[in-house]
Amino acid sequence: MTFFEQIQYNFLNAPVATFIFLVTLVTSILAFSDTLLMQKFMLRPYSFVENKKYYTIITSGLIHANWMHLGMNMLTFWFFAFGLDDLFVMLEAWKHTGEPSEIQ
Repeated sequence: MTFFEQIQYNFLNAPVATFIFLVTLVTSILAFSDTLLMQKFMLRPYSFVENKKYYTIITSGLIHANWMHLGMNMLTFWFFAFGLDDLFVMLEAWKHTGEPSEIQ
């Protein structure tokens, strides 16, 4: 399988990983060009507690400090998330549900 076929395979066969990958990419790129968005999405303990900005638990995971940080995190995510998706597909093919009653 060529590199581009592998990319296409990953994106088409792992919808959750693809969604997280794309949302993280878009959010970080937008935050790089908009400092107000970056500040709004950052997790700050005081604002989290006092101003009830609970959404920052999620949004702080979507933004990155710089291009190198984003690139390394996306590369790591690529290898782990899409690899795990393949593993879960294999477990499903084996009819493994994780229920103790099905272990023989």
